[in-house]
Amino acid sequence: MAGTSQVKAARWEFQRAVRRAKRDCWNRFLQEADGNKVWKAAAYTTPRIDKTGQALVRKEGTVAEGCRDRVWVILQAHFPWGPPGHFEAVQGGKAFERVDARLVRTHLKAAVSTSAPGDDRISADIVKVFWQWDEQHITQLVRACI
Repeated sequence: MAGTSQVKAARWEFQRAVRRAKRDCWNRFLQEADGNKVWKAAAYTTPRIDKTGQALVRKEGTVAEGCRDRVWVILQAHFPWGPPGHFEAVQGGKAFERVDARLVRTHLKAAVSTSAPGDDRISADIVKVFWQWDEQHITQLVRACI
């Protein structure tokens, strides 16, 4: 039976061979590209477009890459820090008083992250990211909605 170090070495060598094969395949594709295949190569190397059909672009004009980067672009563009203080309901019922951070956290954990966004185009996954960013304001928002 092979030892742990032999298995790790075999795995590393396999991954290295796969990377080498991918690189060789890509280089061969580029060398043999002609006509419309050139545009196919350009499509492979162009930044990916997010689910709404637009690339997320920072204020300075660069495209946001990766999940964390896109999250910060969305937060900075659409959710600036508001004035300090707490939301106080002026009129209406008292149901909002039962809403606290624990209750919102419980329901957010139960929400399916892969659900489709509604008309506002904000998915449950985005709300979960906002929750990690600022629990207090999300709790206040839920209280205000109720």
